Amino acid sequence: MEDLVSGLALHWQLQCTPEEGYTVQTKCVSDRSRGIRRMPVQERWDRDGQKLGQGTFGVVWREKCTSGPSTGKSRAVKQIFKNFGSPSSSSKVLSTELSVIMGFSDKAYRDYFVRSFGWYDTKDFLYITMEYLPLGDLSRYLKDPLPEAQAASITLQVLEGLNFMHQSKLTHRDLKPNNILVQHAGPCWWVKISDFGTSKRMDTATLCSNVGTVVYQAPEVRGVVKLNDAAGGNQLLSPAVDIWAVGAIAFRLSTGRVPFEDLLSLCRYVDHGESLSLVDGTSEGFNTFVAKLMAPLPHDRPTASEALADSCLSLSTSELSTRPDHPTTAPGEKSISAQELTEDASAQWPPSEQVTERPPYLFSSAIDASHG
Repeated sequence: MEDLVSGLALHWQLQCTPEEGYTVQTKCVSDRSRGIRRMPVQERWDRDGQKLGQGTFGVVWREKCTSGPSTGKSRAVKQIFKNFGSPSSSSKVLSTELSVIMGFSDKAYRDYFVRSFGWYDTKDFLYITMEYLPLGDLSRYLKDPLPEAQAASITLQVLEGLNFMHQSKLTHRDLKPNNILVQHAGPCWWVKISDFGTSKRMDTATLCSNVGTVVYQAPEVRGVVKLNDAAGGNQLLSPAVDIWAVGAIAFRLSTGRVPFEDLLSLCRYVDHGESLSLVDGTSEGFNTFVAKLMAPLPHDRPTASEALADSCLSLSTSELSTRPDHPTTAPGEKSISAQELTEDASAQWPPSEQVTERPPYLFSSAIDASHG
């Protein structure tokens, strides 16, 4: 695996030995106050049997440390089968996911993306360790429409993370409520983008209809809108596919339903200019904003930075200017203190640490290098 990943991702490799039902991790620790230099210690991480998610080629488990320096802490571990598809294609997918999640695991991005603590592998599987967010993903909270201010706040946060990705020439390609995890629940939400398994460099990838979740796919991905580039052949991937997905998410947050139940209704919207309609009580400004994100033609949609600057979005979020000290619990969950939640999510760095400067976008070039 080492020869397939970029230098940046290789820097995050952990020394782990998976066993039946648990993992042994060796890490180096030091203690200046006691004059102890770096020395190896072992931790045992027990899989508690709670499956957090499952996809075609992998599964996400929760693990809890039962011995060693991290005793009592929890983490999520994504286990991915290495040999899906052809060897070359599966290697590229895995190396891209590693490069992206490790690049966005820098402390400067802690508010926007689910953070990884590193990765390890065996002959058959790749394992990515991540912060564990007990409140789960956004889809668990969408039984009823959210008030406009809350929907706008979540939309704003997703656009903030997406802006970093697009500045790095990366597209997510599978934005949906299931891939947006909740750090704090409403009314003052704090959400993070997760799952970079379908992410691509936007200047090298082409549109692919079998990537993403249908109800959040842009018209050009589903083949409703045909776009040929200047060379007359390929339809190149554009960041506009992510902008459409954000609009579809904002629509569902506001209405409790997806914007288009089937291909026919999407075609009517694209071909005949049918308007989008949110629920009664949603402001005209927010309706207009969501419609901009879901413009039928990709070149008519705003960029992430343009959307963030839209006055309609700032007006809609003006009611929510602070985040709560305690998160609201998900349905059926026990109450969790803010300290417990922050300790699990922040892991290696203190909750009070302030980040005043963004690091340069260096990891996107590493992705190209890992693909040869």
